[in-house]
Amino acid sequence: MKRTGSGALQLGIVLLASSFMACSTTSTQKDITLDDILRDSDDDASEVTLDAILSCIPSPSAKPEIGPNPYVFFMGKGCKRTTKWYARNVHVCEGDKRILLDFNEKGEVQILKTTDAPPRKKYPGELVHQWRYCPFAVDSRLEALPLLFAKYEDPDVGLCYIYRPTDQELVDQVYGPARLKMLKSLHPVLADATQQLVIRAKKLGIEIKVISGVRPHTAGTKKGVVRDKDGKRSKKTQTAKKVGLHSFGLAVDVNLMHHKGLTSARKAYEAGGREKKAWDTVGRLGEELGLLWLGPIQTTEIFHFEWRPTLSGRPKGDELQKLLRAQEKGGNQAVWELLRYNPKRSSAFKDLKDPKP
Repeated sequence: MKRTGSGALQLGIVLLASSFMACSTTSTQKDITLDDILRDSDDDASEVTLDAILSCIPSPSAKPEIGPNPYVFFMGKGCKRTTKWYARNVHVCEGDKRILLDFNEKGEVQILKTTDAPPRKKYPGELVHQWRYCPFAVDSRLEALPLLFAKYEDPDVGLCYIYRPTDQELVDQVYGPARLKMLKSLHPVLADATQQLVIRAKKLGIEIKVISGVRPHTAGTKKGVVRDKDGKRSKKTQTAKKVGLHSFGLAVDVNLMHHKGLTSARKAYEAGGREKKAWDTVGRLGEELGLLWLGPIQTTEIFHFEWRPTLSGRPKGDELQKLLRAQEKGGNQAVWELLRYNPKRSSAFKDLKDPKP
C-alpha cells in the first residue's frame, strides 16, 4: 500500500469475490469482506475504515496489473437527502468516490482506489450508498458474473450495475433458516437486495428471516351512501380490494430470527435497548441497499421493506388501475415491465450515465 503525492490510495489486490479475510484490530478477531473494503462509508459510526482494513491485507507476491480499460465505479460522497421528488428520495452529494475495477472470467477482481470525481446534479436514493456503473445499456461481461455485479434498472435512472460481491457459501448457509426461498417470487432487484440484507446483517451478528413476500390482494368492506332511482339515500356495504406492494412482488417483510411473531418483536423494539438498536441497524442496511424501510413511520412497520421507484407508496387511483391491468394481463412479470428502463424515454437522472471502458 502506498500513497501518491495527490493523497490517492493506490491499491492493487487480487481478491476472490467469495473470500473472507480476518484481521485482529482489537482483542477480538473481525471478519473482513470485500463489502467492507469497498464501502468506505462516510458514516461516522462506521467501525472499520478503509486504511485499517488495508493494513491487515497481506501484500500479494506479484503486483497485479489493472487492465488498459478498467471499469470505473462510483459512489456518492458527502450526500444528503434534499427532497422527495417523483415519489422517490433525491440526494445531492459533494462528489463521487471512484474505484478502478478489472476482473477475469473466474471472478478474480483487481481494485484500484483513485481520486474523487466531481458531483452529479442529483442522485437517486436507491443508488446513493452503492458502488455503481451506469452505462444505460447491457454489458455482457458484467452480466456474466452475477455474484459480483447486480443489475439495476428503473424508468428514471436507466440501466446500471452495482458492485456487490456475494458470498455464496454464506448464502447457502442461511438459505433455509432465513427462508430465502420466498425471495424467488419478488422483483429481482428487491430479491437481491433482501438477500444482501440478510447476509450483511448476519456479518454484524444480527440474524433475520424473511416472513412475507408476495401475498394476494385482501378483501375488505366499506360503507357508502348511494341514491336509488327516486333519489332516496341509503347506506350500502361494498366489498373492495385492499392492494399493497406485496401483491406485486415489490415489498418484503423480515423479522429477527428468534421471534415467532410480530407482536413480540414490536414490543421488544418499542422497549428500546438491544433489539431497537438491532432493528435500526437492519433498517440502515436496507436503506444503503436501496430499499425503503417503513420502521421510522410506525413501529408496526419495522418488518417492512419495499422497492418502488416511480410509484407513490400504496398504489391507488389511476396508478393502481394501471398496475392491476398489467397484472391481469401477464402477472407480476408484466407489472415489473413497467419498472424497466426505457431507452426511448429521457432519464430523470441522465447525469449518472457513464462512458463504457
